[in-house]
Amino acid sequence: MIMIRYFYIVIIITSILGCAQQKQLTRDEQLALHNRKLESCSKLYKKFTKEELLLAIEKVLTLIDPSDVTFIHKENGLMMSRKYTFYLILVAVWGTDYWLIQTIPENNGVRVTLRGTTVQKQALGPSSGSVPQKLDYPIDSSIFSEAECRVFFKRLDYMLGLEDKWLDCNKAKLFAKQIGIKDTFMFMCGDNWFGVNSKNPDYYNKEK
Repeated sequence: MIMIRYFYIVIIITSILGCAQQKQLTRDEQLALHNRKLESCSKLYKKFTKEELLLAIEKVLTLIDPSDVTFIHKENGLMMSRKYTFYLILVAVWGTDYWLIQTIPENNGVRVTLRGTTVQKQALGPSSGSVPQKLDYPIDSSIFSEAECRVFFKRLDYMLGLEDKWLDCNKAKLFAKQIGIKDTFMFMCGDNWFGVNSKNPDYYNKEK
């Protein structure tokens, strides 16, 4: 089920002002951040086949929002898409998240790489009753936040039997704080924005 959210105009104004006041990073700072995110969104596995990894990855991604995700499988990876809709004041916003997974042989193992992007559309509906104006724009998120990538691999390790505990959204945020990462979980947990309906692994037991 696509979750629909309503927000007050003061939240919108606060968000806009908050973005406007952010300090611009230098080139060196941006490159360092970019490279650290790239490193966190890739991991080499040596004890599992590509098929074992992809099966576990599909389970991990499904739990982000089971009712709204679809998969396209390829020889060396898969793509998961998740549609969402929410409403602001007089504005309807809908879009699709894309989680892109590559599994490439490397050094007698398989490297799993995570990338992603989001595409949104807006429909402005003024009270005059005129036809809503559609605005198409991509959100540049060629990689997810470092926190989301690290938690993705923690969850994958759990599915593979390498971790004892599953990091749900609350534990994921605590984990990020403990390792000193100040990132959002917008795509993985929604952060009260994109209507993510995250589940825990016991979801699969209930489905049987």
